[in-house]
Amino acid sequence: MSRIFNPFKSFNFLFILVFALVILLPELSFASWTIEAVDAPRYFNNLGQRCIAVEKTTNYPHIAYGNVHLYHVYFDGMQWQYETADNTRLVGQYASIAIDSNNKAHISYYDSTNADLKYATNSSGSWVATTIDSTGTVGQYTSIAIDSNNKVHISYYDSTNSDLKYVSNASGSWVTTTVDSTGDMGRYTSIAIDSNNKAHISYYDSTNWVLKYATNASGSWVKTTVDSAAFTGQYSAIAIDLNNKAHISYFDGSNLDLKYATNASGSWIKTTIDSAGIVGQYTSIAIGLNNKVHISYYDQTNFDLKYTTNASGSWVATTVDSAGTVGQYTSAAIDSNNKVHISYYDNTNLDLKYTTNASGSWVATTVDSAGQVGQYASAATDSNNKVHISYYDSANLDLKYATNASGSWIKTTVDSAGTVGLHTSIAIDSNNKVHISYYDSTNLDLKYATNASGFWVTTTVDNVGDVGQYSSIAIDSNNKVHISYFDFTNLDLKYTTNTSGSCVKTIVDNTGEMGRYTSIAIDSNNKAHISYYDSTNWDLKYATNTSGSWIITTLDNTAFMGQYSSIAVDSNNKVHISYYDGSNLDLKYATNASGSWIKTTIDSAGNVGQYTSIAIDSNNKVYISYFDTTNFDLKYATNASGSWVTATLDSAGQVGQYTSIAIDSNNKVHISYLDYANYYLKYATDIPPCFNKGDINMNCVIDNIDAERCLGFAAGLETPTSDEFYLADMNNDSNINSSDALHILQKNLVPCSPFELICGQ
Repeated sequence: MSRIFNPFKSFNFLFILVFALVILLPELSFASWTIEAVDAPRYFNNLGQRCIAVEKTTNYPHIAYGNVHLYHVYFDGMQWQYETADNTRLVGQYASIAIDSNNKAHISYYDSTNADLKYATNSSGSWVATTIDSTGTVGQYTSIAIDSNNKVHISYYDSTNSDLKYVSNASGSWVTTTVDSTGDMGRYTSIAIDSNNKAHISYYDSTNWVLKYATNASGSWVKTTVDSAAFTGQYSAIAIDLNNKAHISYFDGSNLDLKYATNASGSWIKTTIDSAGIVGQYTSIAIGLNNKVHISYYDQTNFDLKYTTNASGSWVATTVDSAGTVGQYTSAAIDSNNKVHISYYDNTNLDLKYTTNASGSWVATTVDSAGQVGQYASAATDSNNKVHISYYDSANLDLKYATNASGSWIKTTVDSAGTVGLHTSIAIDSNNKVHISYYDSTNLDLKYATNASGFWVTTTVDNVGDVGQYSSIAIDSNNKVHISYFDFTNLDLKYTTNTSGSCVKTIVDNTGEMGRYTSIAIDSNNKAHISYYDSTNWDLKYATNTSGSWIITTLDNTAFMGQYSSIAVDSNNKVHISYYDGSNLDLKYATNASGSWIKTTIDSAGNVGQYTSIAIDSNNKVYISYFDTTNFDLKYATNASGSWVTATLDSAGQVGQYTSIAIDSNNKVHISYLDYANYYLKYATDIPPCFNKGDINMNCVIDNIDAERCLGFAAGLETPTSDEFYLADMNNDSNINSSDALHILQKNLVPCSPFELICGQ
């Protein structure tokens, strides 16, 4: 006879069983912090002149690039695939890539943190990064090539000794050689390998300002000056043809032309290829079928990507891309069909671009967009406990917004008209609509954006002088907007609100240089409270209109007090302010909760307290996020336990600037902040990964054990933590009883527990 789950019959057994189970149940600890990247764009610059390579069998392109990390992107025939080849901080400049006969990638690049030459390959199936040379400052201007045995050859610059260096694993292990040390040698290196697996290197002689060439084709290194005209040889690139002859493209700095040199005839012949304006920087060269030459380069006069070839028998130059400032850091490769592939940098949009004539005409694609996000972040939570963050995209100079309201993080560019989005502040109204104040750096205005109408609308609120820095926004119970901000022209604290139906602007404090680091909060009577910095006297000040007119108070007049202030108002309309003590480099806190202002030093361990943000929970407990400048960490302080407790929440790299804190209806903490090392917007919360009603054990499974614990709470056999109480209170009536346990059993997706009686028989 099959068993049918009967939750009512199971209760008698549950009450009996719970006594034993409670004893055996593990003691649950408080939820740990969850940290994630909300917006993590790749940031890159200083691309190498050989950062593109093409697979020999498929003709698919691969591109290496980086700065914060080393990135590898390749086309799989359908779409671009992105990989982080080296996740170490500040690596990937001067990346150069080569593809071996097995279509595996090999990348040489510069580690700017340690000033080393590094090498990464996925030849084993996964990416492995190795430091090849760490003697001094080495690895800039790196260039890589692969021989017929899939051995690696790298040329690079030794900045410490001003030498050209070369390293190879052709012997089975890495062997480094100084190729040229006769002065300042080795900038703008480029390497190519001939059919005998011999190396050929072009480079710049910075001592004599000439183009040089080195090869070990004879068995030892032989150096030659190819072009002795002054200021020639920068941005050199080399390729070897089927006859093992060398071809070099380079920049003529005297005449500002693109030049080309080859020893194909037996001696070096130099030719000016393009002299139309300032052309020839960032050259890259490749040899196609019939030993024809293909060169990509930058046209600085017109800010264009150009390409030239002698495939027709004479040199023909073409402008390939002229959309904005494009064409720096070009890299060219030729596939087996004699088609050209070029990667390059779009300086207007900070994009990595790629173009090819594989289809018969040039087609350009944006492969990746650089980003630097997370500055001026501001966070708020809505009535559904979802998080909303406004922040500045410093790469694209835009105001951005991110929310997890749909369940996953969605990022939106709210305003891109000029340089906008600095000094952002965000607030959520009772309809869960978003309101953002921010600074328009192009027009020096205070701006405001909202999606209250269903779509984003941006408005200039104040354009009289240079206004809008240090903006802070709050919403009252009528969903009216209140903004405090700094008037840089007049050095005043200003305030604006639309409570009357239209925007009214007021000068709150003009007694000196007032209004930097403003923060605003609204009490239950819809009155405004503003904390700010008095730059004239270096004091923390506070202003409020609770009496009907603005009353200004100096709260802390010890020197250098009040920067990075943040204000919050509790349920009793008492004020709480966190701020930075610039004299002692401490985090301080002030409140009038007792009836008079009390100031306290919360954290004095090192240089702490910049970028403070404060929030109050439903029990009027205080939570503060802030930056630890000594250790470059995100820190957090709270008096929720009755006394102040501080903790380091994130110490991965340089994190914690531009913090913003919010508390949801469950008294859970949400913090947004900048990861400066990676230029990411990050987010931290103390909500456990599994935090759903009924899941008392917070293990992402709702089962009979949760129901048994709920009965234990109801019977007084176990005291729940605040989180456990919330999860067990299925009826949301602030009481735990057998009805809550029944609801948990009904949510149980497991039809039978190991205890037969619970399933019913």
